[in-house]
Amino acid sequence: MSKPLPPGLFAKPDKTNSMLKWIATNKRTDAPKSHTGSNIHITFENKSGKHVKIYWVGYDNKLRLYGELRANETRQQNSYSQNTWLITDANDQPLGYFISDAKIMSWAVIPKK
Repeated sequence: MSKPLPPGLFAKPDKTNSMLKWIATNKRTDAPKSHTGSNIHITFENKSGKHVKIYWVGYDNKLRLYGELRANETRQQNSYSQNTWLITDANDQPLGYFISDAKIMSWAVIPKK
């Protein structure tokens, strides 16, 4: 059973110790399917300079669109540790992905290419 989330969940996490690793790719098949884990929170920040889409890679390896971000926008997302998040451009071409870790609050920065 996971612990309840702390008050102020939607506050920005500390970027100095909660950054998720960006894994650049242009192939959808590089992003592994998600696995179950503990309840967490991710803040996505789009620094790519372009419009992007955020897909959750399901336990069945199917993509599910969770949102879109314009350049310099952020999005707060509940998730689970060991979940994979694929980032594509507006035309669904993969740019990279993140795999969430066990930190209850993480930061995922989508970089410029």
